[in-house]
Amino acid sequence: MIRAWRAREECRVPAARTAWLLQITRREAFRLAERRNRVRDREQSESQEGELVSLRQCELDGVESKVSFDQALRLLQPHDRDLVRLRYAEDLTQEQVAARLALPEGTVKVRLHRARERLRKALEENV
Repeated sequence: MIRAWRAREECRVPAARTAWLLQITRREAFRLAERRNRVRDREQSESQEGELVSLRQCELDGVESKVSFDQALRLLQPHDRDLVRLRYAEDLTQEQVAARLALPEGTVKVRLHRARERLRKALEENV
């Protein structure tokens, strides 16, 4: 609107000032949209570069946590290891773990709790 006001004397057809003003407004809107698109595109390319670095770090963290998980499981007895692996590595619910091992769900809950406690203590001792 400021550009139109400043250039009001350049309107060639005084009877068509509304159309002239709308055209200036339309062009200004397109100009601003184009500027926003350029900024957004630049920010996206920068964030994609950052995401790539972050993704590589997450992949490395995933490998590290998998190794740590497997090492931690070795500290448990085989029956505890099976419970923890089914619940957390295979991401089964406690109900699904109970069905897989043919145990009551309450038993699975108690054994998982105890296995986590033993695992926590073993990890504290090994750190």
